Amino acid sequence: MLVLSQHACTTSIDVDLSLVDDPRILAIAATPAEAQPGEEVELTALYVDAAGPREGSELSWSLCTARRALAEPGPVATACLDGEGAERIGTAASVTAMLPANACRSFGPDPPEAEPGQPQGRPVEPDHTGGYHQPVVVDANGERSVAGVRLDCGVAGATQAQAAELRRRHRANVPPRVESLARLDGDDVSVLDELTPLPAEPGEAVALRVRWPACAATPHCGDGACTLDENAEACPDECAPGSGCHGAERYAYFDPITLEPADAREAISVAWYANGGTFDAERTGRAADDPSRSSDNVWTAPTTPGDYVLWVVLRDDRGAASWWTLTIEVGP
Repeated sequence: MLVLSQHACTTSIDVDLSLVDDPRILAIAATPAEAQPGEEVELTALYVDAAGPREGSELSWSLCTARRALAEPGPVATACLDGEGAERIGTAASVTAMLPANACRSFGPDPPEAEPGQPQGRPVEPDHTGGYHQPVVVDANGERSVAGVRLDCGVAGATQAQAAELRRRHRANVPPRVESLARLDGDDVSVLDELTPLPAEPGEAVALRVRWPACAATPHCGDGACTLDENAEACPDECAPGSGCHGAERYAYFDPITLEPADAREAISVAWYANGGTFDAERTGRAADDPSRSSDNVWTAPTTPGDYVLWVVLRDDRGAASWWTLTIEVGP
């Protein structure tokens, strides 16, 4: 799930976004990662500061109900940020929300209801993966972040037969997961334990590799996950709810250029954060046409000894996210 700060457009390009030196929401995860209107989702924030993870009891959540006008800048309608066009969910680090029954009309491919005396409104344009998102606003002591829950809607512009084919082949998105985080030392690869601090020397360059599960290039019963073209009837042992592949999944979408159903593969992005030291790159990952399922980075430890926290956030380009937390003990 993409997270945008309300003030992101004013951030200097010289700012190190990977350095956590004040309270920040680094990511928001929805469970399930894709849901239908009227379905409940659990929303959880990765909320941290310079000391490490924060409890998050002060986070205030809202669902946007106002559509953004075509000429209005920003990811959501201003009314959502002001609270006038939003529905309060609750205040906690994690909340449960029911997606509005009209979400696919407000933020999806279904034509919105016309206002009195106004012409019929236009459906929302899909993102590059053919998806639509219910906007969510999180207020952290006055600093607002915007995210989106992927909606399981229909498609606009498809014939009845095309829409039926896409519905038959559709599998709800699941988030990518960290299969392992490892330290690299030449040819040696040491898999790390999230619960065990990693020792490092002051100023040491620590090479890291994050890895996510492999997804079958051609999905089939017996590949260990319920993905494209598989279903509970054909693959009952694999197709329980939420049992998709937690790597770069293949999915079907409606191509707005060819006006035909098409298949694609997810890109995986990796965001690296720490409350001290520096990374060689703030963002890494793999493009949709890159079959590799790992990404490397180097964290250079601070010269001051102490305990530091690193966060690795995985995202797929359909909007799902998950994360891994690692403590590094920098000693003399």
